[in-house]
Amino acid sequence: MRFAYCDVVVRGHEGMVIVRLTFSIAETFDAHLIEALSLFCAAKKALEKSFSKVILEYDCAFVVNKFSSEPLDLSCYGRIVNEALVVCNSFGVVSFCFAH
Repeated sequence: MRFAYCDVVVRGHEGMVIVRLTFSIAETFDAHLIEALSLFCAAKKALEKSFSKVILEYDCAFVVNKFSSEPLDLSCYGRIVNEALVVCNSFGVVSFCFAH
C-alpha cells in the first residue's frame, strides 16, 4: 500500500505558528490528487478549530488554480476540490494563494 504524508502549518495573523498537523493519505497515486486531499484536510481542520478567516497557501500552482476557478470538474480530483470548496464556504473569509 502506498502512502503520502502532508504537513499543514497554521499561523496566526502575526505569522506565529499556532498548529502543525501531519496527515497520512493512503493509496494515492497522483501528486495533484494528494495536494487536493491535503488542502481538503487543512480546510476541515480549520473549520473544526472555528477559524473564520482563512488563507490557504500552497506551493502547487495547479491546485491553487483549480480551487480559484469556477468550471465544474466531475473527475475524482474535481469531486475532492468541490467538497473542499463546500467546507471553505463555511468561513467568513477564505482565499487561496500560491507560495514558492
